[in-house]
Amino acid sequence: MVRGTACLAAAILAIVAPFAPAVAQEPTASVQATDQDFTVFAIVTPAEQWRAQRDNPTAEPPSLTSMPYIAPGEVGVLVVFFSGALVRDDNAEIVCDVAISVDDGPPEAYPDQPCFSGRLPGGTAGIHPTDLELEIAPPPGEPRQRLTFDITVTDRAAGVSVPVSLSVEAGA
Repeated sequence: MVRGTACLAAAILAIVAPFAPAVAQEPTASVQATDQDFTVFAIVTPAEQWRAQRDNPTAEPPSLTSMPYIAPGEVGVLVVFFSGALVRDDNAEIVCDVAISVDDGPPEAYPDQPCFSGRLPGGTAGIHPTDLELEIAPPPGEPRQRLTFDITVTDRAAGVSVPVSLSVEAGA
C-alpha cells in the first residue's frame, strides 16, 4: 500500500497489513511546525497533483490539496517541505526520521534518512521539498485502516529538529 524512497519501500510494504478498523478521530493530512527559524510542512496529497508541481516548479510555493481519505484505486503521496535551514558552505543538510503506524499497531521506525543535501534555490527563506516521498496506494479490497506518519526533520547545520505527525485513512 505504501511505496517510497530512501530504501523504505520494501520495509514499509511489510508492515502495512490489515488491522482493526480505524478509530473515530478525523485524520490530519497536513501539518506545519516551526522551531527557531526552521519550518517543516508535511502533506498527503493526490499523487498526480504533486507530480505536476514537482515536475514543473515555479517561483510560487506549491499549491496542494490535502487527501485525508484514500480509496482503493487512488494514489496519495506524502511529501515533506522545509524552510529556513542553516546553510554551511552554500549547502543545507536535512535528515528525516520516519515512524509509520497502522491503526493502533506498533510503529516501524526508519531513522536518519538523508532527505535533502545541497544548495537551496531561491535562498533559505524559500519552501524546499525534501527527497522524502511515500506513495499510499491501497489495493482493491483493502479494509480501511489509519496510517500515522511521525516525522522528525533535522537541520544538521543548525542542530534543530522539528517533529510533525499526520494521518490518513486508506482502503475501503
